[in-house]
Amino acid sequence: MHVYPVDDANLAENRRQHGFDNLDFNFEDHGILDGQLCAAVRYLPNYDIAKVRTGQYTGEVAIWTAEILVVPRPEFDVYLDENRLAFIKEPCTAADTDPRFFLHVHPVDDAYLAENRRQHGFDILDFNFEGHGIFDGQICAAVRYLPNYDIAKIRTGQFTEGGGIWTAEILGDPRPEFDVYLDENRLAFVKRPCTPADVEPPFFLHVYPVDDANLAENRRQHGFDNLDFNFEEHGILDSQLCAAVRYLPNYDIAKIVTGQFTDKGRTWTAEISPRGE
Repeated sequence: MHVYPVDDANLAENRRQHGFDNLDFNFEDHGILDGQLCAAVRYLPNYDIAKVRTGQYTGEVAIWTAEILVVPRPEFDVYLDENRLAFIKEPCTAADTDPRFFLHVHPVDDAYLAENRRQHGFDILDFNFEGHGIFDGQICAAVRYLPNYDIAKIRTGQFTEGGGIWTAEILGDPRPEFDVYLDENRLAFVKRPCTPADVEPPFFLHVYPVDDANLAENRRQHGFDNLDFNFEEHGILDSQLCAAVRYLPNYDIAKIVTGQFTDKGRTWTAEISPRGE
């Protein structure tokens, strides 16, 4: 059972690289079997929870998995406009703006982060409303400018000493330049029309298993298998059509993040969830 907090700061330092608390358990320690009924109860950490991933596994293979979202409803409407993030609430009171805002910006590529932020995986742009917002009668509005790099997602909200009040997540992936299709254990990349220049940048392909136990030990700190590749090794360019195929690992996959990159960073990215999450 993996518990993901709204704010990674709630995690012990040795868990922040993973992004969740690990509460794996055996049924005999927390459950009862009464005739044909099985029931188990687990108490959760005392912090605001974004989601919980749970299931059962044998050896290194997951049998089933489920994900429960526990994100509170945003109290501010949050809008992404190019490199600006706007927070708006109507009607609004001065009390609504008192709690501090947290703002965590996750880049597409961790290389964009300062070295001391890479273990966390995001930039922290937390702020107070009075420094970035205006209160005009019944309307509250604040604007924050974002870093100048490709953004995978943004997590934001407000918090007090007692924890988070609300949270919102905004995806900021650049539009894929290739159509990406998942067919059982194969991932296909297709583009039409296409030129040799389109396939020159290397492709990154990160496969996240449902259960990290499926990863080799040296990959568990990253949380995914790295199947980066060059198009010439796995694709064909026929007239104006480009197509490449990659076979995926033989385990239950939570998500796939892929795209292309250059020395300046990722040019595009796409995220695929095999289980439709």
